Amino acid sequence: MSGKTVFQKAYDYHLLNRTVHPGETVLMDLSFNYELYKGDVGRTLPVSGHFTQDQREVIDFMNSAYQSGLRAMHDGVSGDEIIQDCIHYVENHKDALRSDLAKRAVLELLKPNRWVMYTHGIDMVEIFPVKELHTGNTVTFGPDFDIDGMGFYEEDVSLITADGHQLINPPLPYSATDIEKMMARLKRSQK
Repeated sequence: MSGKTVFQKAYDYHLLNRTVHPGETVLMDLSFNYELYKGDVGRTLPVSGHFTQDQREVIDFMNSAYQSGLRAMHDGVSGDEIIQDCIHYVENHKDALRSDLAKRAVLELLKPNRWVMYTHGIDMVEIFPVKELHTGNTVTFGPDFDIDGMGFYEEDVSLITADGHQLINPPLPYSATDIEKMMARLKRSQK
């Protein structure tokens, strides 16, 4: 992440005093503690509760690329190999995209520094950048980019196992449809 720190958005104060509007996205990045260990998870949410068609295409494409990175996680894999798996997915599937927004998202997702990865432990960030993952590491990983001031972000915490990984954060939706359903369910429960 040349020129950026892991927590740049945490101190990006120029957006804190503004009203968000339907048609925009917001990034939710939530930290948690489990026993002595730290972690954080994140998703992109539509302000209105519904993504636009263009945003939906970006969310679902971003998620597919992200899932290819999760599948690449195992003992002994390098952080660069995981990110390259995501980039390889983007390169191989970009021609199917229709919207201008999704095509511009491709340009961001092809940049290795748009993929965030660091390990957690007793400290919030233990290893950054990640050279190689080993069984027992807990790693946060996901895409993080902006297009025209609209953020797109997805992040989970995984425990690296000998033959793969196990998500250790609470289950969160990935697809645009599932995110919208979760938001609708939460809205109904508040009535």
